[in-house]
Amino acid sequence: MATSSERPNRFGTGDSVPVGPLATVAVPLALLWVHSLPVGTRQSLALAFGDPTLSTLFTAHFVHLSAGHLLSNLIIYGLVVPMAYLLARRTDDLRAFRRGFLTVLLVFPPALSGLSVALGRPALGYGFSGLNMALFGLLTMFLGRFLARRLGVGVDRRGLVLFGAGIVLVVLQSLPTTAVSLSVAGAAACLSLASVVSRHRRRSAEGPTLGSRSGRGGDAELAAVAGVLFCVLPVVAFSQPTSVSAGLGLYVHFLGYALAFTVLYAADAAGLLA
Repeated sequence: MATSSERPNRFGTGDSVPVGPLATVAVPLALLWVHSLPVGTRQSLALAFGDPTLSTLFTAHFVHLSAGHLLSNLIIYGLVVPMAYLLARRTDDLRAFRRGFLTVLLVFPPALSGLSVALGRPALGYGFSGLNMALFGLLTMFLGRFLARRLGVGVDRRGLVLFGAGIVLVVLQSLPTTAVSLSVAGAAACLSLASVVSRHRRRSAEGPTLGSRSGRGGDAELAAVAGVLFCVLPVVAFSQPTSVSAGLGLYVHFLGYALAFTVLYAADAAGLLA
């Protein structure tokens, strides 16, 4: 008979408390708490590009100087993270979700800040949007897993095809239509197509698998909602910049999405998220 510490709970983590849900709720609470601090305190927690510190490399991502900025990031977070959690739960990947989620929150703040400082931007850096896009990279990976395992859709089980499609959406949405932007979008599309062909050949050689079964009740609806979110969010987060500041913001958004997916994809392939 299993002891209480060994018995898996209804969240599928094997922990005695729902670590995943509690951690995801803690983030918006932390953002709201930081926003309740005096403006001067919040500014001191933001990243001064001319004089960065180790602490502000991390804290800047949780600072917002206006209620509208905070609200927009809370809405995006409230759409992306619960969806990623539901997809992971459906595929019994809550351990991978938890590790990926914590990686984004603990590792990516200083990484994104450091890469932003490298541009030498003479202003304050703040806001959760870069981490939101990193979490969107996490969502992309779990959506790929969900489609492959639950619906038998012939895409890479870690979402590489979807990532390529996401890059196409980002490039076409955020950059003027030029030879360079079309080349980048075309390269991403070719990468996605190559992954689809490779996956199809492996599936043909292996024969029917568990992932080829039709999904259970609610899977198609969940996939539809996640697909709409996957297509709409890049349009919202990557509109064409109208100023240098907006352009640098898009740079952080793109870094968050691309870097997070790449790191998490590699970690998953190496078995570090299992």
